[in-house]
Amino acid sequence: MEKSLTPVEQQQLKVAQYYLTLLMESNALEQQGELQKAIGWLEANDRGLAQIRSAFKAMVRVSHNREAAYLCSAYPYYAPAPLALNLGTPVFIQWLRTAQEMSKALNEIEAYGRHTFNLGIAYFRLGQYTLALEYTHEALERYRATQDQTLIADSLGNVSIIYRNHGRYEDARRYAEEALQIAEKSQTLSVIAHQLGNLALIAIQMRQYQEAVELLERALGISRSIQDVTNVLNHLSNLGEAHRRNGNSDVALIYYQDALNLARELGDEASIGNQLNNMGLVYAHQGRHSEADVHYLHALQVSRALGDKRAEGHRLGNLGSLYYRVEQYEKAIPYYEQCLQVLETIGHRPAMEIALSNLGMAYVQNGEIERGKSRLERALKISIELGDTYAQELNRARLEQFCGGDL
Repeated sequence: MEKSLTPVEQQQLKVAQYYLTLLMESNALEQQGELQKAIGWLEANDRGLAQIRSAFKAMVRVSHNREAAYLCSAYPYYAPAPLALNLGTPVFIQWLRTAQEMSKALNEIEAYGRHTFNLGIAYFRLGQYTLALEYTHEALERYRATQDQTLIADSLGNVSIIYRNHGRYEDARRYAEEALQIAEKSQTLSVIAHQLGNLALIAIQMRQYQEAVELLERALGISRSIQDVTNVLNHLSNLGEAHRRNGNSDVALIYYQDALNLARELGDEASIGNQLNNMGLVYAHQGRHSEADVHYLHALQVSRALGDKRAEGHRLGNLGSLYYRVEQYEKAIPYYEQCLQVLETIGHRPAMEIALSNLGMAYVQNGEIERGKSRLERALKISIELGDTYAQELNRARLEQFCGGDL
């Protein structure tokens, strides 16, 4: 028999129900591609995000009550992205595990599948690709059982993205092509364009730049035809990336500038930061260091304003690399140190390995051999734990060449 709630607990339940309605309204904005508006909506409503954290904790304490258990499942269900940004990924993983447990107890099959899927995405954000694939594959199999083609295609696409980031490009291509086939059968143009873009990013990683450009031009045409401005923005940015990787710097700048202009029209702060960072990469490659510095710093300000730690870490690393290239190691080191500190707060181990290796080399080049050696040894340890053979070889070579190591 379900245990009854005390009057105080009943009041907490009412408060939690109110904040669920805010989350649902925020979710509607997020589904429209308005992530920053979704977060702003919560923050503008009586300090919504802080109250949601308190309400969730209260519901966990009384989760023996069916309605409270439902709310524990519903909170992460309706606003995963805003909550993940506000809570930080490690805490959000704890919320998702609780939600998974509650949805299973309530026999909410679809909700359980979504929480499992979002756990995969959360681990992906931490760079823990093995766990990310484990959870997203479990979600995919559950979606296949429902025969919901939209959910299956979405899940296939995300599995593909994880494989791509894990460097398993053939696997990534296979899943993206299956997702594209499903979208083409249903003639869902937005999904077709999205998966063409996904295949293009795989082609970029495989250095098949002309194929990537052709795929992105197809995707861009479709997105423009259905007035999907969010994906128009993504495709413009990725066309810039394809041309940048292929050595066409001037063409890349045109696409990045077009993407930046559109991002500003849409008020998409995250994309504004991305385009500024991308333009910084081009300027750095061209040797236009002062322009690269300005763009990196502006991009860094955007990421800090948004609370995007992953982007902040990467942009600090770019600033460090900018000064490393011009042999100003005393300026590179503080940026690399800040980069490492930020990445440690979110536990992104692949990026931490890169930061440590770069920082180690900056110390070595600055004549601080022992400090450099300690950072390179930490980088090597992480690369071994991650099973990243390329990084292992690089860090061993650096230790042997610059620090007199025999590893």
